[in-house]
Amino acid sequence: EHPEAAFNSAEKLAELAPKSGHIVHMPGHIFFKVGDYQRAYQSFADSAKADSGYIRLQSIEPIDNWNYWHNLQFMVANCAEAGRYQDGMRWSQTLEKLPLSSKGKKGTTKDKASDSPWYWYFERKSLFTVPDFNLRFGFWQAVVDSLIEVPEDVSTRAKDLRKHLLLFAKAMAVLDKGNVDQANQLAIALDASLWQLSLDKSKSGNQRLSEHEINRLATTSLELRGNIESVKGNHEEAIELFERAIEKGKKSFVGDPPFYPRPVQESLAAAYLRIKDWPNARKAYQDILSFRPSSGHALFGIARSYALAGKKVKATAAYKNFLSSWQHADPDLPHMQAAETWLKTNQEDNLD
Repeated sequence: EHPEAAFNSAEKLAELAPKSGHIVHMPGHIFFKVGDYQRAYQSFADSAKADSGYIRLQSIEPIDNWNYWHNLQFMVANCAEAGRYQDGMRWSQTLEKLPLSSKGKKGTTKDKASDSPWYWYFERKSLFTVPDFNLRFGFWQAVVDSLIEVPEDVSTRAKDLRKHLLLFAKAMAVLDKGNVDQANQLAIALDASLWQLSLDKSKSGNQRLSEHEINRLATTSLELRGNIESVKGNHEEAIELFERAIEKGKKSFVGDPPFYPRPVQESLAAAYLRIKDWPNARKAYQDILSFRPSSGHALFGIARSYALAGKKVKATAAYKNFLSSWQHADPDLPHMQAAETWLKTNQEDNLD
């Protein structure tokens, strides 16, 4: 809970074994946890470079070198928090294109399900990094489009996860357009499918989703219903659902990068913004900063809440703080354009 205490050690570690991919990788965990996303990104990029050399030298398949693709997923996560959308998509697609099987000694493909103990983890990250990356930004239609393209010749577990995430993303996409009825129908379908999955879990063997993954899907269900109730104007019901979703999310795997890419607190904050409860909206965003320090998504939300509340001086400072945190971000992102437009429009007040 105090990653800052390891900062000096993290700075020294990579220099001790610069050709060991995992040693070079580990400081990135600390930098990520303290919110230094640019430095974390560089740690993972250096580690990926070291592992690439090892893979070529030893003729290792990516599926059999977990640290290599773990680096890629971490580079994506850092891009997401720092607003580097194009870079993040590039690394997401690189991971997506890695082969889901390895070769036998004579060049024949071995049984992918039993070939590597890391297979399911590798498959999940390969297939769902692009959707999760877009989910972090709230680009729901992009999530839908990327999930539709998932190949069919994958494991049962991958199909289960794809089905449920697709229902969630479709519902959020139509809800953004104000179609509450369609979102509610998709939420019902998600709940029914999740109930069936939980019921079948004990009968299905090792190929079905783990308890952590079912908890993640249950979290999406609660978050979706919270958003629906919020849009319908049922604020108290929405808050209760969001709080349950946050608690359920804590029961999911809590490793790095985050298993649940977009914090439920962002939906909670949006619910408070809808009823113009600016202090509680800011509190929800501040809660995100407690476990994702310097995240531009949360900093933008804080700035926006001040602007909507008419507190121009605080909004100006908050928007500048956001832009500082996203100094390497893509300038055409909606967050960046909104911040720049607000600061330009309120230039006279900024001078005061």
